Amino acid sequence: MNNAMMYAVFFEARMHSVNDQPVGKILELSDPDIIPAQNDEEAIKMAFDRAELIEYLKSLRLNGKESARKLMVRVKTVIRKGDMKDEVVFTPKYKGQFKHRA
Repeated sequence: MNNAMMYAVFFEARMHSVNDQPVGKILELSDPDIIPAQNDEEAIKMAFDRAELIEYLKSLRLNGKESARKLMVRVKTVIRKGDMKDEVVFTPKYKGQFKHRA
């Protein structure tokens, strides 16, 4: 990708029961994903797509057998990596609930 900027995307996750009741605390996933993008809008879209992918992959890992719980993942922050300083591009405002995607 020519002229692509690098973005760091931080995620948070929470375990939910089958009837969508949260179980436990909201946890920050350890390391950010670094993604290249042409602009901020593309980076934000890629961040949400990546959150869905992480949620799906972690659910496969959790649900080897039929399970009563699932892990929900959402974007916490998108940061544009610069030469001198990093800039927060996007921090979504959630109303406490994780989106049900299943």
